[in-house]
Amino acid sequence: MPSVVADPWWAPYRRYGEAVVMHVEIAADESTEREAVAWLDEAERSRWMGYPYPGPRRRFGLCRSALRAILAAQLGCRGDEIAFGEGDRGKPFVLVRGRPAPISFNVSHSGRHGLIAIAPAGRVGVDIEERSDRPYLDTVIEAVLSREERSEIEVLSEDLRLYSFYRLWTIKEAIIKAIGAGHSLDVSSITVPASMRQGSRTAIYQSRSLPGISLNLEDMGKRTLQQLSRMRYRIDSQQLSFPDTPNPHVVDNRRTVRIVTAHSSGDIRRTPASHLWGPD
Repeated sequence: MPSVVADPWWAPYRRYGEAVVMHVEIAADESTEREAVAWLDEAERSRWMGYPYPGPRRRFGLCRSALRAILAAQLGCRGDEIAFGEGDRGKPFVLVRGRPAPISFNVSHSGRHGLIAIAPAGRVGVDIEERSDRPYLDTVIEAVLSREERSEIEVLSEDLRLYSFYRLWTIKEAIIKAIGAGHSLDVSSITVPASMRQGSRTAIYQSRSLPGISLNLEDMGKRTLQQLSRMRYRIDSQQLSFPDTPNPHVVDNRRTVRIVTAHSSGDIRRTPASHLWGPD
């Protein structure tokens, strides 16, 4: 397994408190994919080879290898010293030389873009969704939105309803991934804070399944796919630099992505490994 990435296919995107979000470029490039696969361990390579279609295979290979390289840099270890375990509800955590590491992470991808969120403490969740027409939207809305959310969204025009659905969905996904509840949690039982439903970019979410845990939510907004593809930054193994990102400008409002993070400030170092990523 290599120790250095010659030309990273990821770059710093945003910092939120202690949480760092990286953007992963998921593009068809033979040399990049070859370098990425070299960072995978044997089990990951078997999983990579098991994907029957190139799109999902590429997304897994580029995001997992980027995650491994980023964690190795942050934890000061080699990539082959990293392994991944799973909590009771399937939330992954990282081990270094067989011991749980005091760092949390989350990965999301959609289309040609991936996100990796890293936090040295607490819980972190991130979600990215490429917005496009969704068949049976009303049925999906009924299944995943709470009663309050449905009453607000059903009076909107078709375009605004689609826009609002994706915004609420990404916020909920980030919350679920930070909590670590997986598929055991009814998505419609989560109600996005009223201030965010009314347009605020930030809010605090109090988790019912984790009493005493508050999640800091941030809607990082829309980015056109062209803007994300043009972002080119440098990453250093010791220092992350964060450039000024351009203001969102929607060229085609059905070809944008929505990015949301959820992050708590607890200290995971004191938490037993079996309970790092999910409610008691």
